[in-house]
Amino acid sequence: MQAYFSHSYRDVPINTYFSELFDAAKISLRADQKSEVWCMAKLERYMFEMGGFVSIIPRRIAADESITYSPYIGRELMLARRARAPRILFVDDQVLNSHRSDFPATAVPFFHDAPETERARHVEVIDQFRKDLAGGLARPPRRYVEKRATVIAGKEPLLRDAASHVAAILRSKTYISTVKNAAGLDQAFDDIDVFESLLDSELCVFVLDKELSHSDLLLAMAHAHCIPSVRLRHDPEATSSDPELSGVVRWKSAEELRPRFLKVFENYLSAFQEPSSKEDLQRLATPSAGGSEWDPSDGPGLLAHIQPEDSYVSDRVDGVMRGLASLEKSRLHSDRVCRSLYDRIKKERFYYTYEPASAQKAAQRIRTPTEIGALNCGTCIDYVCMFASMLEAAHEEPVVVVTRTGGRAHAVAGYYAPDAIAWDSPPQLGDLRGAINSGDVVLFETTGAVEARGGTVAAETESERKEGGSMLDYQTAKDAAKRLIGQNDVEVTHFIDVKQARLNRA
Repeated sequence: MQAYFSHSYRDVPINTYFSELFDAAKISLRADQKSEVWCMAKLERYMFEMGGFVSIIPRRIAADESITYSPYIGRELMLARRARAPRILFVDDQVLNSHRSDFPATAVPFFHDAPETERARHVEVIDQFRKDLAGGLARPPRRYVEKRATVIAGKEPLLRDAASHVAAILRSKTYISTVKNAAGLDQAFDDIDVFESLLDSELCVFVLDKELSHSDLLLAMAHAHCIPSVRLRHDPEATSSDPELSGVVRWKSAEELRPRFLKVFENYLSAFQEPSSKEDLQRLATPSAGGSEWDPSDGPGLLAHIQPEDSYVSDRVDGVMRGLASLEKSRLHSDRVCRSLYDRIKKERFYYTYEPASAQKAAQRIRTPTEIGALNCGTCIDYVCMFASMLEAAHEEPVVVVTRTGGRAHAVAGYYAPDAIAWDSPPQLGDLRGAINSGDVVLFETTGAVEARGGTVAAETESERKEGGSMLDYQTAKDAAKRLIGQNDVEVTHFIDVKQARLNRA
């Protein structure tokens, strides 16, 4: 008895609570691995290959402090309702109160901070869900021919050629692909051969024009039947290769078509995972790709991952600097710059995740700021490099401190005060503590700017995380970094003065 598990990756404690209830009910949950690719076709496929649909919908806090929820979870729910899949929804009570019309009447509320408060009710509805699935209400599998694909294109030469290219790619992956054209409105409505081809195919690919056409009518039919479909829309003005929430992938030229289609198609081919523990849920929340490698024994090697020219960095720094009245160098100005950058990242509602797998045991993958923005998550070293990049772009003098405490490594970022005298070589621990106390060096816990659910990351306290809604305010983040460096068993393994390191490498 299996069900698709729609959930927010960052809320591991909530996910763990509910997954344990489903495990006790002998319902296996299947979930997708976190990645930067949003693949509607894969979700449409699994709506029919799973017996039911389980959705856990936690709250999100918007920039205006209003209560909202992930639009991607909302899209998954829409697909489940369209597919008429047996479903069970657990929705944060504040989300349910604010967006009642978005959810079916059967949605069950939970309290975000302590979902176990209503455990008896949750166990009851899960038990009924299990009985429904066992009693024959499970979604029957969709009937199709495995490895058959239909490509739908308009009559324009550019679209026909693009469809042929897509069909060739599918054939190279051992699919039997057929190209169909929607020549007119009557054909789109009345050609039963085309319609049956859609129904019989494992996968459909729609090669669409920028404007609505007869091919879009066929897409609407496939969408209504929840047939797995990749939507490739030609758009000469396209600026992003990422799939939109609707599943549309835009392409400008024939050269762009192949990589953009493959990005989605390869994700479609990947299998769903079956999480059965907190560790499994943490692994699902950790993107398996992205980032370049860093050897943790090579402190100066971090310099390659501090990228002030990254577009994500420049966009955020430009916005912050425009909002600051004074550009005169002073300790107060530097503090305002750092605080403003910190608060700007807090608004992104990123979350703390775990280290992605590396091909080298001794290496760690570090994501670029742009990758963090795309994935909505990062590790402590990811965020340290991102903040160092932003501080450098803002014309401050960033530093990075990598520590080890009780066998566990951690990193924090910060900067030299404008009137501080920089060290010629990495400082001793006592000197670093003195510089922090005098304000010559300012450090802060970078993961305080992101959500860390289910506990602490470093030297902050659980109460500090809870008071900040799983985050930390800027002053608390500075206090946490100072507390880390002040611990009796702390060892500073690397102190990187970014400005000096760049001069040394010049």
